[in-house]
Amino acid sequence: MERKYKMLRFEHVSYSYQNSSEKALDDVSFTVKRGAKVALMGANGAGKSTAMCMMNGLIQPDFGKIYFQESPIEYRRKPLKKLRQNIGIVFQNPESQIFSGVVYEDVAYGPMNLGLPLEEVNNRVRTTLSAVGLLAMKEDLSYELSFGQKQRVALAGALAMEPQVLVLDEPTSGLDPQYADKLMEHLQGLHQSGMTVIISSHDVERMWMWADSFIIMKDGKVLCEGTPEEVFQKADIIQNSGIAIPILYQVYLYLRKKGLVNQRDKIPKTVREMDQLIDIWMGKI
Repeated sequence: MERKYKMLRFEHVSYSYQNSSEKALDDVSFTVKRGAKVALMGANGAGKSTAMCMMNGLIQPDFGKIYFQESPIEYRRKPLKKLRQNIGIVFQNPESQIFSGVVYEDVAYGPMNLGLPLEEVNNRVRTTLSAVGLLAMKEDLSYELSFGQKQRVALAGALAMEPQVLVLDEPTSGLDPQYADKLMEHLQGLHQSGMTVIISSHDVERMWMWADSFIIMKDGKVLCEGTPEEVFQKADIIQNSGIAIPILYQVYLYLRKKGLVNQRDKIPKTVREMDQLIDIWMGKI
């Protein structure tokens, strides 16, 4: 029952940027459940970044309401400060979130602003830098880091606030495949610890393997939302969104068409699950 608790909810939200005749968000409604792993997907200009910025109050809607834990977001200094302690955002460009010249100081920035005791700040910084594999670089200069290392510093800074919800914009963009895999494993660990994780991404293959909920957007509107199986069964909507259908799901559909699997079989999310499914049916031939 606890996992069905609504963590975030958009209710008929609309927004237009200044001097723009088009709506960045147009009557958007969706729900993020507590403990969910959500993939927010859509082509460029779909409205994903605007929706993300609204999740912790960086942008206020023109119309509609956004709820956190079933309470409407209040756009006043004190409530927003509390909201941003609970909802951390890591943007695609990490340099926009790195404020200090030294790694350790940058990660400590948020906890220090909370007025936490120095010992607690130090514990949080060391814990989060260890989690992203950068503790040994805690005294390094931020501007000398690689893009991937800066991304991990930004992630550590968000995690040091100990948020209930973590929102990430294209977290694997610009990373080599090996570190991208490690990052997704780390995010899986955060989810297992109870954190709600929302990822905006174009990487449909990784999101198919990772997410338990999809929100598909186009031109500022939500086209559909639901489990991966529910969303990608709507082939006409997915095609209209500009998102590719995951390869593993395409293979599954082909095998089902050939009678090698049936609708009762679990739809594979990983190559290993696909291998197991094929092995089971090969044994029946």
